[in-house]
Amino acid sequence: MKNWRELSNKYRSLSFDQVIIRIGGVVDQRDKQKWQTPNCTVWLGKGKDSQKFFDHVNGTGGGGAIDLVMHILQIDFKAATMWLDESFENASPAKTPRLEACKSSDQGVLDFHAPQSVDKYCLDVKQYLTKERAISKPIVDALTNEGKVFADSRRNAVFLCEFNEKTTGAEIRGTIGKRFNGMAQGSKRGVGFFTVPHPSPICLVVVESAIDALSYRALHPCEPAIIASTAGVMPFCPKLIDLAKNHDISNIVIAYDNDDAGNGNDNAKKLAASLNCNSLIITRNQPDKFKDWNEVLCHLSNQQLYGECA
Repeated sequence: MKNWRELSNKYRSLSFDQVIIRIGGVVDQRDKQKWQTPNCTVWLGKGKDSQKFFDHVNGTGGGGAIDLVMHILQIDFKAATMWLDESFENASPAKTPRLEACKSSDQGVLDFHAPQSVDKYCLDVKQYLTKERAISKPIVDALTNEGKVFADSRRNAVFLCEFNEKTTGAEIRGTIGKRFNGMAQGSKRGVGFFTVPHPSPICLVVVESAIDALSYRALHPCEPAIIASTAGVMPFCPKLIDLAKNHDISNIVIAYDNDDAGNGNDNAKKLAASLNCNSLIITRNQPDKFKDWNEVLCHLSNQQLYGECA
């Protein structure tokens, strides 16, 4: 049986930098206290307030690593404590200086080692994607056969992020129990992407998650596009320009969520503005009447309205 008091005492004072990097947060280059995570933007305190955070968009904050995880991942106390225990079981709770953590995040010092693929759980992940997420089996099979999507030892779905054939990280989606949604330890967000390829692409579609990338392909099976996930909203991501150039693409579609509360719309505008000065054609596409592309797909699947390209 878990000793929650002991675990909470162990992890409550864990360095915010260690925690937010593990979740997949990226520090703002203009404001080192501001971090963009897959689910929200938070400001981390410094000095005597180094164990405090605040989310100005949602008007809430807290103190300690457990509160931070609860807020970012939107889970309860026990789930947050368990997440920290699984992520930092062998870590020291000693605080890491903010400057050093920023350097590690910015310069890619942290080595990334992909989670081990566990074949016996592959069917669980496939069933999660096809049945719960309504993604068509041929799409799932193609990417699992390529090794870009697989199951880890906890039955999580793992989506590898790459750039120029180098693996830079992985998005993680839990498929059972308290479902983790974040990035694998050591992932370098914004320098590589989970992508759904196309043999002859003429545009690059940018979405918020690997699930949305697969969903967008299912919804637009004939669109000649590479679909790339930024693992959360990013108002600034210069590597997308390089990705487009690598495929001789001049059209980029920002297909972030139709979501004001989660900053999808606001960051889509900021990302479009940051890319627009590079002789690229930038357009915005967003789900109609739904928050994200998977919600659209699941709705249409339930209504049996979507089909394959003729």
